[in-house]
Amino acid sequence: MVGGGTHGRRGNSPLLPDPDCLRRALLALETEPGQCVMVGSSPTELFAARRIGMPFIGFRRDEKSYRKLQADGCEQTANKR
Repeated sequence: MVGGGTHGRRGNSPLLPDPDCLRRALLALETEPGQCVMVGSSPTELFAARRIGMPFIGFRRDEKSYRKLQADGCEQTANKR
């Protein structure tokens, strides 16, 4: 089940890989990192999820983004259709 809204960076929030927006999403959902998953397309998003122990699925827009995610250790990816 997907729920809880969409959470992103605020105007004054640090940029990823600082996981501020992920922490705020967890607070809003009243849950732990292991109970969620982040879907992202960049290594910096992968690093932010790793910093707080959140599972990550890489969204590969193209072969180049796939290679970058794979090189940084992303184990799960979904293809753009």
